[in-house]
Amino acid sequence: MIDTEQALKEYYADMKKEDERIAALNAEAIEFVKANINYGFDLIDLGDINWKHEGYVEVEKSDYKNGFYPNHEFYKVKGERLNYMRQDDEGEFHNMVWQTTGACEDDYSGFQLFPLSNGKYWKISYYC
Repeated sequence: MIDTEQALKEYYADMKKEDERIAALNAEAIEFVKANINYGFDLIDLGDINWKHEGYVEVEKSDYKNGFYPNHEFYKVKGERLNYMRQDDEGEFHNMVWQTTGACEDDYSGFQLFPLSNGKYWKISYYC
């Protein structure tokens, strides 16, 4: 017979360990990004989302067109199929986003890309 209370304690302990692991990776990524960008880190707005560092990637321009955003350029992460919309151009800063909505339409998730000074992009996943 399974001890439900013990199983829940173990589950929450594992969740806490995973949250701590992600927080450590995120903190390390933030320090790397701050040292490898040519714009102020405050332009990267991470305040109202739950996010996770996914890595550093290369992008290539896509020929994808979107009727809702006819003036935006789209890019793909090399080796992936998603089309990221480039937005928020401000000097050397911009970001790229791929986003989807959940069942309630006021919840969403996706990926964001932020340019690094070495030509690569910092990739994060997020949900809200």
